[in-house]
Amino acid sequence: MLYRRKRANLIGIFIILVVVILLNFSIFNTTPLLRFSRAVSIRLIYPVQYAANSLYVATRDFFVNIALLRSAQKENKSLQAELSLYKAKVNSFNELVKDNEQLREYLKYRSSSPFSYRLLNAEVIARSASNWFSSFEINRGQDDGIKGDMAVISADGLVGRIAEVSKSSSKVLLITDPSSAVSVVNQRSRHVGIIIGSSIGPLLMKYVSSNADMQPGDIIVTSGMSEVFPRGIAVGTVTSVNKKDYDLFQKISVSPAVNLSKLESVFVVVR
Repeated sequence: MLYRRKRANLIGIFIILVVVILLNFSIFNTTPLLRFSRAVSIRLIYPVQYAANSLYVATRDFFVNIALLRSAQKENKSLQAELSLYKAKVNSFNELVKDNEQLREYLKYRSSSPFSYRLLNAEVIARSASNWFSSFEINRGQDDGIKGDMAVISADGLVGRIAEVSKSSSKVLLITDPSSAVSVVNQRSRHVGIIIGSSIGPLLMKYVSSNADMQPGDIIVTSGMSEVFPRGIAVGTVTSVNKKDYDLFQKISVSPAVNLSKLESVFVVVR
């Protein structure tokens, strides 16, 4: 019984489809009745046709969008890889530019240096773990003729002195270390004093008499009264002067001439 109903339904649907198709041919649209029948059939079949077409378009767009999304994701990964490679190349190029600028600066300084001593360039390879501003290590040692108490400078001024020497490296004690002491002179007024390091603040210029002419902005240089530091190397700039009538000495703060926290290369004064 069920089989017969299904068969009857299929036959009915087939007959309706045949009639609709025939009604769409102009040869069958010659009478008003047939034209009316065609209009009715179109109205009845349009919702089904519209729904079927909408489903087809939606399905097609869905798979097209998936394909486009996969393609976009693949392209995005490729672009990200290219961007990472480009950034790496830019960073390498910037480092080369900086190295080239430093090399030009050092070569210019060496050619214009008034010292009769040989200047040996060195790279900073490590810094003190206990105190960033106390010392660092350079890639020059005994094999390069380095000895203890040799002065270490940069193009901007005094850095420190060699404290320890090994075969291929050396430790540099910076002028900011509290144990460091440098004999200096005011380049303008010619008053002398001693620069003492201070790891938590500016350098301190001590043993300057209370009546000495010292002003903020004065340039302080090495006096040459030591066998360690040659004369005339910039040490720093006076930032403040504090003196009282009852004090024997002035309290003078000096800002280092060299930015020691950013230093990458130095010169060792080989004598």
